[in-house]
Amino acid sequence: MRTVIGILILVLGYLFLGFVGTGKILTHWNFGKDTKEIETFVAQSAAETIPDTSLIETTVSGRDITATGLAENQVQKDAILSALNDVTGRRVVNDNIALMDVASPYVFRAEKSDDGNIAYSGNTPRNDTFNGSISSETLSLASGMPDEQWPSVVQKSYAALNPLSNATLDISDREITLTGLAKNLEDRTSVVEQFNDLPEGYAANINIDVTPTRPYVFDGQKTTDGISFQGLVPSADAIDTFTNLVGSDAQLKPAFGMPDENWPALVGKGADALAQLTIGEMKVVDRNLSITGEAANPTVALDIQTALNDLPEGYTANADLTVKPLDEYTFRGEKKGDQVDFAGFIPDETARESLAEFIGDQADNLQLAAGMPDENWPAFVGAGVGALNGLTDGELNIVDRKLTLTGTVENPSVADSVATQIGKVPQGYDVELHLTALDDGQPAIISFDLGANGAGTISGKAPNGLSDDEVAGALGLANISGGVTNSRLTGEDQIKDRLTAIGRWVPTFETANATVGTDFTNLSAVLRPGQACRLEETKSEMTTAFGENAQISLQVSEQEPENGTERVNAQTGKTEIYQDCFWLVKPEEPKPVEQEPQPAIAEPEISQPEPETETTVLPTLASCEQRTADLLQGAKINFVTAKADLDPSSLELIDQLAEILRGCVDQGIGLEVGGHTDSRGSAEYNAQLSLERASAVVAALVERGVNASAMVAKGYGESDPIASNETEEGQATNRRTTFTWNQN
Repeated sequence: MRTVIGILILVLGYLFLGFVGTGKILTHWNFGKDTKEIETFVAQSAAETIPDTSLIETTVSGRDITATGLAENQVQKDAILSALNDVTGRRVVNDNIALMDVASPYVFRAEKSDDGNIAYSGNTPRNDTFNGSISSETLSLASGMPDEQWPSVVQKSYAALNPLSNATLDISDREITLTGLAKNLEDRTSVVEQFNDLPEGYAANINIDVTPTRPYVFDGQKTTDGISFQGLVPSADAIDTFTNLVGSDAQLKPAFGMPDENWPALVGKGADALAQLTIGEMKVVDRNLSITGEAANPTVALDIQTALNDLPEGYTANADLTVKPLDEYTFRGEKKGDQVDFAGFIPDETARESLAEFIGDQADNLQLAAGMPDENWPAFVGAGVGALNGLTDGELNIVDRKLTLTGTVENPSVADSVATQIGKVPQGYDVELHLTALDDGQPAIISFDLGANGAGTISGKAPNGLSDDEVAGALGLANISGGVTNSRLTGEDQIKDRLTAIGRWVPTFETANATVGTDFTNLSAVLRPGQACRLEETKSEMTTAFGENAQISLQVSEQEPENGTERVNAQTGKTEIYQDCFWLVKPEEPKPVEQEPQPAIAEPEISQPEPETETTVLPTLASCEQRTADLLQGAKINFVTAKADLDPSSLELIDQLAEILRGCVDQGIGLEVGGHTDSRGSAEYNAQLSLERASAVVAALVERGVNASAMVAKGYGESDPIASNETEEGQATNRRTTFTWNQN
């Protein structure tokens, strides 16, 4: 009996110790099933302890774990075995892990042949170290990699092989050596720049040759439009040197393979020769220079040939030049306003110096050519240039011994003077003049008529530069009929200022007739109804604004109406009421708003008042702000320049504002009228001017029945711009009057 009990205790103890790690006490009838579960659990746990990047694999038999593979070093091996020993449920861990060979130095080598194939070898700590960009098939597994950045350095260096041929890449630990052949300087620079940002501790020795460019060329062309060059230079740094060498902008491209240090001098010699030709070409191919073209005379051709005889050893040059007299020896000049341009031919530098006395630096543009008629020709050209300068606009054409001058002059007396000047010519020369006088000498006077329908008509003679549109703009009229005849006379600013002065009052005219010259203004006008009480005041203001020599006659179109008289404004369609010299827009009747009846409530029947079905809408802060903004949209209150006086053109806008403001201030809504200026002038002056302008607006509104106690004027000067003061448009935008409502 004791024997049986002992055996039973031994079996139970074995079962307990064997499976306590699984958290289970197994019985004999499910022993087989739980053993398989334990094995699976141990296998899964063991696999999870192995890093994905390692070369270690695990197998499990029962509860025994076997680790097989290569560890990069003893530290990695110990870490993996330690992790496996910690696996829950394992019995033993069998160590079949070998250590990788230690590579020192840790290397990578790649060779690229002419056909583009790349062969490489070296070390790698894992098969997937380079993520497929470099296959591990020809690499040896080894530990000893310098650091974690080594793979990315290898990949960067390997990519640098792409633009190269006959290239070799050697990487030993942190030392990089790259040799090879680039197609051009751009590819070489690109490769070198890839190694400018290596990780700390890495060094690169880059030795890249460039395939010499053949042929190594430099070309130049000279036409009647000028000289141009294009060609190769040894580096980007040499572009400025070659540009200075040829004395002109050129299309240059850096390229390796310049024959030697004497080559730039050959290019310069070719450029000098080309500059002396009338038209031609130069071409440098490796060590040979060729010049073709047309020389103005034999002397130029001989000078070029002599210069080409002096060349460095190993260089050759040839010139194919022609010297041909022109069929027509010409000189042309064109004058447009102050701009005068000349072109033509001269026989030599002596003639150039002679003509420079007449045409200045433009003599440098004249082309050397053979075929000048005779020695009198330069003086004949000089006389023609002097005559052209006396024209307003014109053309001078000299062909051999004939001069033709066509153009316009200020008046007939100038034409006579030109004819006298050009009339004295050498024997055998001929002159033909076609001149037109632009002005008859009469003064510039503009007439303006305004009809009862508001249509304006202009006529007369305008000074130079004053167009129909400018006349209409000065008078403040968008549409105008008729037109002025432009002349060559001065006085544009004087007449325009006088027209602008009239334009300030045009909105107040029923009809008008005006005649304006540079030094006088005559105005006869009938003012619109409602102006009688200001007749003398208006005339005084006009006299001041029009300046000296102003004759002003003003009338009103009808008797002054009584206060309270109503009319419909034909231009706006609104009903207006006359009040103390002003036609003010009649306030709109408050609009009734229907209200829905309230639902019935069950109450004892008591006599109730009838419910209201409509109410009156009174102005609110929001409605006052909106109506003011709508009115000022696209409109602006203007003042006399640098003054606080309201421009007459703004009075109608003031009338319309008054209609809105009266209803608003009557409801206890207050208003701030703000004046703003641009930044011209001092800040103190602008602040005072803006306050005076805001006060002028308030005063005008008070005259039109707006309660003065509800308004306040404030001058902001230049302190609150809404546009840039660097432009005239921005300055005009900043000169404004603002209306800010507030609930009292």
